[in-house]
Amino acid sequence: MSLVYCGVSVWVKIWQRRRQGLPWLDRCDEPRAAWTGGSERLALLLAWLWFGLHLASKIAPEVASKPRGITHAALWSVVALSGGTTLLLIALLMGNDWRSARLFGLKRRPLASPLRDGWFGFQLAILPMAVAMIAMAPFRTRDTQNPLLTLMTDNLDPITIALVVLIAVVIAPLSEELIFRVILQSWLRTVLPARWVIPFVAVSFAAIHGPVDGPALLPLSLVLGCVFERRHNYATVVVIHGLFNATMLALALLTVE
Repeated sequence: MSLVYCGVSVWVKIWQRRRQGLPWLDRCDEPRAAWTGGSERLALLLAWLWFGLHLASKIAPEVASKPRGITHAALWSVVALSGGTTLLLIALLMGNDWRSARLFGLKRRPLASPLRDGWFGFQLAILPMAVAMIAMAPFRTRDTQNPLLTLMTDNLDPITIALVVLIAVVIAPLSEELIFRVILQSWLRTVLPARWVIPFVAVSFAAIHGPVDGPALLPLSLVLGCVFERRHNYATVVVIHGLFNATMLALALLTVE
């Protein structure tokens, strides 16, 4: 009920702003990257490669790891691989100059603004996400459930829960938002308008999460794309993504018998 209240209140707030002739979210008009340097182009190539590999794993699910085969060592390897990839991509985008990081939305600002905007974006996604998840509920079974959720609910030991929370709430938002919003969306915006780029990146994000979770995540991905387009802040979309994943984990734990 609290989530529904938050979702309704933020849409009422947007409606009121529109009636006053105000934008639904203020736009950040800082300069953005032109994607002409060698290191940032390499980051772009690696991001497309990452996307292709993950999409292929969903098209050929038989090669994916089964939930019961996931061990603590496998979870630590995910942390190391995803975390290392994220750091590598950030290093390529930054080059040797911290100032260039701002062009990609990597801003060293106090967290108050991204936390506020992130909470706003999370509330914005609640209602459309609820509708999408209800629509996909008939297709959701134990076999199609996210492997991390299955692992956590089957193994309620503190280490497993801590590792799943680390991956879902911290590692995944950091890596996925860097790839989809900071790199792919930002680069595509140099050649196409936002009305085409945001839906394309949103569908791409949904596609790597499989045929059941993907459609349910599409509203969240659209919100992430729209918020990044307006605020151009990596931390903001990471907060939105992390809040959503944390909510899903909490709901999963609350339903364990």
